[in-house]
Amino acid sequence: MFKTAIRSIKRNKVFSMINVAGLAIGMAVFLLIAEFVANEWGANRTLANYDRLYRMSLVEKGEANYYLPPGYSPTLQKNFPEIEAAVFSADGLGNGVVTVAKGNKKEAYKEEEVKYVEGSFLSVFGFKMLRGVESLAKPQTMVVTERVAKKYFGDADALGKTVEVSNQFGTTTYEITGILPDLPANMDIRSEIFLSIHTLAAAANRSGNDWADPSTLENGYANFFLLLKPGADPRALSASMDKYFHEADPDAKDESIYLQAFSNLHLGPTIDYPFQTFGSLKFVYMLVLIAGLILLIAWVNYINLSTAQGLQRARETGVRKVLGASRSQLAMRFMSETLLITLLSLTLALAVVQLLQPIFNRFIGVQLSLSTLVQPAILLLILSIVLVGSVLAGGYVSLVLSSYKPIHTLKGKLQHSMKSVMLRKGLVVFQFSISIVFIIATIILYKQLNFMQTGNLGMALDQL
Repeated sequence: MFKTAIRSIKRNKVFSMINVAGLAIGMAVFLLIAEFVANEWGANRTLANYDRLYRMSLVEKGEANYYLPPGYSPTLQKNFPEIEAAVFSADGLGNGVVTVAKGNKKEAYKEEEVKYVEGSFLSVFGFKMLRGVESLAKPQTMVVTERVAKKYFGDADALGKTVEVSNQFGTTTYEITGILPDLPANMDIRSEIFLSIHTLAAAANRSGNDWADPSTLENGYANFFLLLKPGADPRALSASMDKYFHEADPDAKDESIYLQAFSNLHLGPTIDYPFQTFGSLKFVYMLVLIAGLILLIAWVNYINLSTAQGLQRARETGVRKVLGASRSQLAMRFMSETLLITLLSLTLALAVVQLLQPIFNRFIGVQLSLSTLVQPAILLLILSIVLVGSVLAGGYVSLVLSSYKPIHTLKGKLQHSMKSVMLRKGLVVFQFSISIVFIIATIILYKQLNFMQTGNLGMALDQL
């Protein structure tokens, strides 16, 4: 069966090359988009305690506030047995300049990914250390990623070294007590430098910014994350928390606690999800639709090209029928040919993806690769789509080409039913309609982005 299909492909080289190229381009675009979708879908899933982590927010009049007073931490862990651990972080407060002593000179680095965190923050999230300890309970300690450690100290071991951090709280000396592996790009706990927030417990280290006292119950600047015990019900917990805080403060009766599952932190469970996320489920769905349409166009193109070659293939089919071949045998032959073309197209598509990967990564600003697709759900979805598409496209071509009557095909007089003609015309119209929509959308998007980048703002920014 496959030997016959291989001979047929070799005999129709130009037709086969066009079909393989068309499918390969569609599959390559599909795979590139699938990489981005898989990256979004897999965000945060590498965290050890992913399923039991929740972000705490205070909801009032439909608006969620994620910045809470850090002083609530002892209250949460003391009064609610469902909570295994309550930790908090202060994003962006530590951004500034890190000064590293190198011999007789000092080098300064401007850092924008500095986060103050509570002592057990890293262990609660399940971060694995390369070296050192994850605890930041001790003031004036810090944990950095491997990339930062190499940037500061090269090949020398950064563990135990001290640096100076200058930010809104003045200049403070910190000891590097732990080194983390570089965090995945799709993790929402984004930071490369983690500072102990207990450093700010000393007034001398706050430089007059007393609002940043880690024990304050007045100033909300901390993001709270709760690790619930196995089997704990987050809805029941939020209800008991509401009751507790309403009894403690009757004026807070219009406020309620909402525990956002960490699994919903990047992509919400629905398009109209009202709470803050770091990604866009609507955008992901739109990309999935675009990827599916592009692959569908490639399959439709294959069907149109295959059926357009009907006369030549029909004569071949007529001869085989006269020699005793059944319709099912002919259908299997055409299906095997489609399968081979699909495999060749997929192989070429993988090579095209590897070639275009650097350009695509620069365009979207994220480092992706085909390894991003190595997730059970994503792989199953991609393989299912490719397999179903191959079966449907190949099946339709097989049915059309194996349905011709031998007497008509051998005389060169093909008779097409009205349904067959209308279907082919409909496929052509569909293919060109979707292509035109994509072209128009691309032109509009390009012009909008170009205007955003080059439009006259009415001021000279380089003079401000």
